[in-house]
Amino acid sequence: MEFLPLKGADGWFRQLAVLHERLEAVGGHPILALLHRSTDLLSRLVVSDGSKTESSNTTAGSSLVQRRELLTLAQSVRDVCRSKLYETHWKSVDIVWRQTYTLSAAVIAVAEVQNVVCTRGDLQRCLRALDLGLLLGAPVAGVRLVDFAQWVQSKLTLSTQSSELPVPDQAHSRLYLDSCTPIEKNSSEEVSTRPTKLLRVEDSPITNARPCAGCESAVAHKSHPQSIPVRVLCCPSLMEFEEKCVRANAPYVIQGALEHWPALSKWKDFKYLRDLAGERTVPIEQGSSYVSESWGQKLMTLADFLDGFETASKDNSKTPYLAQHELFDQIPALANDITIPDYCCIGEEAEIRQTNAWLGPTGTVSPLHHDPYRNLLCQVVGRKRVRLYAPHHSAALYPYQDTLLCNTSQVDLENPDYASFPSFADAPPPLDCILGPGDMLYIPPKWWHHVRSLTSSFSVSFWWQ
Repeated sequence: MEFLPLKGADGWFRQLAVLHERLEAVGGHPILALLHRSTDLLSRLVVSDGSKTESSNTTAGSSLVQRRELLTLAQSVRDVCRSKLYETHWKSVDIVWRQTYTLSAAVIAVAEVQNVVCTRGDLQRCLRALDLGLLLGAPVAGVRLVDFAQWVQSKLTLSTQSSELPVPDQAHSRLYLDSCTPIEKNSSEEVSTRPTKLLRVEDSPITNARPCAGCESAVAHKSHPQSIPVRVLCCPSLMEFEEKCVRANAPYVIQGALEHWPALSKWKDFKYLRDLAGERTVPIEQGSSYVSESWGQKLMTLADFLDGFETASKDNSKTPYLAQHELFDQIPALANDITIPDYCCIGEEAEIRQTNAWLGPTGTVSPLHHDPYRNLLCQVVGRKRVRLYAPHHSAALYPYQDTLLCNTSQVDLENPDYASFPSFADAPPPLDCILGPGDMLYIPPKWWHHVRSLTSSFSVSFWWQ
């Protein structure tokens, strides 16, 4: 019995036909021959999987050779697409290259797990291929990389005590390719584009006890003599939130509104995250912040990232940070531990634009910047300090002139250079707060904010209009 039979792949062939036309239009001739050969091999494999019997050893051997050739071809296609992704700015890359990357990732994932006995290493390579498709590719109708990845992760979780895996039930081991309507030849609506923020690739006791003395009391912590505490609302009604936060365009700390989240208890034990998604590949920032010269990105498994927390806190120049990543789209099982706050239904469109994960050790920093959307920053694990400035103080904060960083201040808020940025001396004291587990901070659009983690921390932000 083969591990992943390639059946019901008619949607796959339709997608390839469309991509062939679009690749010709953008100069993709070098990989058209590879795609044609891949299509031919895939067609033969579908036929052989449908007609093979258990005694057909010759057919099975031929099929395995073809699948190995298919793996080599798909890797070649992926490599060409990957080179195209780095030739120019991400948003300028034609979507067809990312969609072709997605299809090649799907084929690689299938080809990686074709042994009669599938090893843990086979599954790990399969899962990495799928995650790279999710991170670097673009959505293609009928190619369900998310579902495929969840299924592989579940097999890896079951295999933690064994180096080899028995072949799964054939009914549950299908390539996640559906019969589907082909992608539109001139459509790019499926691809989400990031807002103006730049795209980015010491532990102390945690307590859920938070002071709540009145509906508009100040946060007790006041770490800077010139800072102004952000006001607090205790589980406000939708009407109160709309009046005091949205219409007044004012930041508030909101307490008592996340107590129903399973994440509050589950995520503080990082073993839960390792067991659920430890083998998943995620983009990790490295450096003191995304404006530092030493900043970079690295792809690694979530387990390796978590293992590095202790050493990371000793070297701030290489602090790792899973930042502004749509982790819950990549790993839907984590999304079961949270819910979209009801407050996000208030607005002109009341449409969630992005749900981002922010996970890192002590000392991660998001430099002073602003975002174009309403933002609810929800603190799940650990503590973070946030300082804010109103939009009308922008001139004193010296935004970068560079287009990619125009929403980011040149001022290092923790070590300001008044000689280079003299007007910052005239800026008013910032609003200041410390967020603990279960707290939310409402940040209105265009409000400048600087964030530093005071402990190992896991936060979720909801951007909406």
